[in-house]
Amino acid sequence: LMYDPQTGQPLFQPNSMPTVLINKKRVPIDELPPSDRAEALKILRQKHLDFLHETAKKKKVQNSRDLADFFNHCSELQNKAQKRVEKIRKLEEKELTGLFVPKIDEQSGKIVESRGREQVHKRELPVKEKPPTPPKKKESDGDRISSR
Repeated sequence: LMYDPQTGQPLFQPNSMPTVLINKKRVPIDELPPSDRAEALKILRQKHLDFLHETAKKKKVQNSRDLADFFNHCSELQNKAQKRVEKIRKLEEKELTGLFVPKIDEQSGKIVESRGREQVHKRELPVKEKPPTPPKKKESDGDRISSR
C-alpha cells in the first residue's frame, strides 16, 4: 500500500491497469504498440498518475502464478495437513495407552500409616444419612369434625 507523505493517508489503489479508449473500446496500456504505450505513460506522468500503472503491474505479477508453483503450494498444504493428522492420532493413542493410574509404593504407604491416617484410596465413601421423619401433624378441630 502506498501512502501520501504529507497526510499519511493511503493512496488510491487501482483494480485494473490504466486503459486508453480506442474505437469505443478500452485497451490496457500494456497491450498498446510501443509508441502509443510511451505516449500514454508520458500523459500519466504529466498528471502525476504514473503510480497507477506501476501498482497495477505489481498486482498483475502477484496474481499471475505459475501452475507449477500452484501445485507445489498445494502439495505443501497437503503435507502439513497429513502431519497434523498424524500428530493428532499419536496424541489419541498416547491418551488411551497412558491413562494415569496412581500407584502407592510401600514407603509412601508406611508414611501415611505412621501419621495415623488411612490411605485415601482405602477410605470408605461417605454415606448420606436419611433425614429424620417429620413429626406427625396434629389433627385440628376442623379435621376431626369433617371426618365424623
